[in-house]
Amino acid sequence: MDSIKKEQKPLGLVVFAAANLVVFGVLPLTTAAMLLFNHPPSLEQDFSQELKLHFPGMSLKPSQITAILIAQIGVAAVFCISGLGLMLRKEWARRVTLGFSFFVVLIAFLAALFNRAIINKVIIQIIYPGALILYFTNPKITQYFCQSSLKEQEKT
Repeated sequence: MDSIKKEQKPLGLVVFAAANLVVFGVLPLTTAAMLLFNHPPSLEQDFSQELKLHFPGMSLKPSQITAILIAQIGVAAVFCISGLGLMLRKEWARRVTLGFSFFVVLIAFLAALFNRAIINKVIIQIIYPGALILYFTNPKITQYFCQSSLKEQEKT
């Protein structure tokens, strides 16, 4: 048997990486791509009705719905890359995750600043990125990723 014990991944890292990869990455990426490339004829009407439930008085053009789906694909791709990189213990993935999380929090804050009626919805949108920020700025987690980077540099 090996006398060297392989370092275990922290449980929080596994949970966040899996959530980024599957829940916020693969599933939304698949759904948005399917809707973009093979959407039912009623998509625009269904989307508009759902939007009016949450934001009365708003309406979208078909081109705006397409832009939203493309943006969702981009966001989901970032989550996929982030989740996979975190699983592989890459420092760049930790930094991407932090940068993207700060960006999401900033956008949510600005949205609430300009439309105070959505503050309750914004608070919910800030919870997950806030948890990512708190977790991935933890000194133990930062050190865990830095050790991985040092090991990679020693190999080269």
